[in-house]
Amino acid sequence: MWFLWKSRCLKIFEGKNQYPAAIIQQIFQFCYSHRICIHNSFSFHIHVSTHIDITFKSLWKPPPFAWLKINFDVSILPDSNFAGFSLVLRNHLGEFLESLAWTKNVRDIDQAEVLAVLIVLQWIQAKGLCRIQAEGDNKSVKES
Repeated sequence: MWFLWKSRCLKIFEGKNQYPAAIIQQIFQFCYSHRICIHNSFSFHIHVSTHIDITFKSLWKPPPFAWLKINFDVSILPDSNFAGFSLVLRNHLGEFLESLAWTKNVRDIDQAEVLAVLIVLQWIQAKGLCRIQAEGDNKSVKES
């Protein structure tokens, strides 16, 4: 988030634009140097350093006309029970509307994934949203 904030400040206060690939490269370099694991789901290829070469695949499909779509995901730090959760709300045009991120200690990845679904549903209810598609990537949660 700091790299995104810094890019925004550069644009607003200094009139300088950064390419998204440059911001992402900074994020990956930071994460690599601090041994932070990242789950990837973007749609381009980026070469970060001599140690990392990443290809991203885009699978995002827009919801029907006049619907909203929430994409959510969970990640657990290796050798810990510390989970990070996030969701992004977009309209049928793919335009960003809102996002949310939070952390929690969990028993395992399955508990984290199910907890994410619960939090997404509570968030939808609290916002009073309707005509919503919610999409996560955990196969066992989808099948349940």
